[in-house]
Amino acid sequence: MGKLKDIEKKIHRLETGIKKDTVKLSKLKLKAEAARKAKTSKPKKGVSASQASNSTPKAHEAPASTKKRPGGLTPEGRARLAAAAKARWAAKKAAAPEATDPVSNET
Repeated sequence: MGKLKDIEKKIHRLETGIKKDTVKLSKLKLKAEAARKAKTSKPKKGVSASQASNSTPKAHEAPASTKKRPGGLTPEGRARLAAAAKARWAAKKAAAPEATDPVSNET
């Protein structure tokens, strides 16, 4: 009898999981459809609706400022980081006990 109850529990769990997944799927489909409608019906900015429908699609032009912003560190920042790292290494070296020669420990 215990096996039958376990099997029924598993079936119930699977059924509820399937119900949840179908709900999620239907919501995603609705969102995708709404996004498609919004994308196709949205007029271009700064252009009237009649002009937007009559205009021919033009080649995509790159924006005027396509300069890549410099990423990374400034030289001053790099120097600060290097100084901080050296200070940490020095503190760690000072705090560590004197390392003895591993060969002399073997007797």
